[in-house]
Amino acid sequence: MVSKEQEKIFFPANDRPKTGVGWEITTTSGEAEIALAQHLANTGAKEYGCDSFRKTENRV
Repeated sequence: MVSKEQEKIFFPANDRPKTGVGWEITTTSGEAEIALAQHLANTGAKEYGCDSFRKTENRV
């Protein structure tokens, strides 16, 4: 079941991804997104997002 909040940000795909490649990138990144990507790469981050936060928030 999808919550109202999730429904607002969900965009269904119009086509299928290309095998071994994925979907074509059709947008460009802004300064903040590029800075975040550089920071994550420089710090050796393996994951970023809500799922990675949930995995660590219950650690003691």
